[in-house]
Amino acid sequence: MQIPADKRLFDRPTAVMVIATTKAKLFVGTETDLTFIENIEIDDSFEHGGEGHAPSQPGIVGTPAYATDTMHWDENNRKHLYALIEDRLHHGLQNGEFETIWLTVPHEHKNQLHEALSHIVEDHEARTIPKNLYNMDDAHLLDALAEV
Repeated sequence: MQIPADKRLFDRPTAVMVIATTKAKLFVGTETDLTFIENIEIDDSFEHGGEGHAPSQPGIVGTPAYATDTMHWDENNRKHLYALIEDRLHHGLQNGEFETIWLTVPHEHKNQLHEALSHIVEDHEARTIPKNLYNMDDAHLLDALAEV
């Protein structure tokens, strides 16, 4: 998507990682364009097995045990997603795809994301926008990024 002259946000190639709870989209912003690169999602094998799988103990929705198991499952899936994001950002930085990083993440997950990506965030002065912008189309995403 071409960036209008009045909304120029990026003075050098910038990764824009738009993160939801269990998936993310990578864009690269330049002075004149915001280009979608790829989706990053947790694969089914992780969601349905291994350390991130849904609780196997019987439980009733709304009970404390069910809520605890579900929170643990969600947290493990987020950790797995953040590891995938970290790998992708590291790869892109090493290969010169981008020089700086902007991250959008739901406000309630900002601290966990910063813990998972601490060295990338610190080393590359990443900008974090604590909003869930994942479901926005490109034009609205650009507008939301310009507002912060």
